[in-house]
Amino acid sequence: MQKFIKNYIDWHQSEYTHNANYYEELASNPIQPEALIISCCDGRILANHIFNARIGELFIHRTIANLVPPFDELDRHLATASAIEFSVNNLKIRDIIILGHSACAGIAALQNIDHLGDENQYLASWLSQDECLVSLSKEGHSCEALEKKSILNSISNLEKYPIIREAKNRSAIEIHGLWLDIGPGIVEMHDKELGDFVPLIASERNQND
Repeated sequence: MQKFIKNYIDWHQSEYTHNANYYEELASNPIQPEALIISCCDGRILANHIFNARIGELFIHRTIANLVPPFDELDRHLATASAIEFSVNNLKIRDIIILGHSACAGIAALQNIDHLGDENQYLASWLSQDECLVSLSKEGHSCEALEKKSILNSISNLEKYPIIREAKNRSAIEIHGLWLDIGPGIVEMHDKELGDFVPLIASERNQND
């Protein structure tokens, strides 16, 4: 804990001191978030850093393996449902991003779900909520392939929520699937026309061609 206390003091004396007026403004007049990002709980995945966003520009909800529960499972997973509801009804966000990543321990656990043991009962319950995803995990996909398939599965689940379906019908919201390759720092977005994930940076796309 002493390490974190020291880091906080360093932050307050540098980042906060240099931007004190901005923080004061945020306290009284919070800015409107432009997107809801549903990302993994993994500490390596920092959406504000990845998208170079200022504090307040993103509404971020984290789940293990960035999973969105199926609509018929919401009575067990109200935290995610309430984050989605609040972002659409109250914050009026226009974009929802499902952000997955490489080397995801949650997806690796999903691939090994039959052997998690009693000590991981809550993790097993969270990962097994979606029969479609559990079925995908048993088809022998690589971890990377399953990470990307799980993003698409979360999008499919999200689109079945009445609040999302109604917003999409009004063209009031768009949903995007992104995957971060942590090592090289490459973000790929799912292209519906191509049916595949493609790098956001043109130079990376050209290298893959």
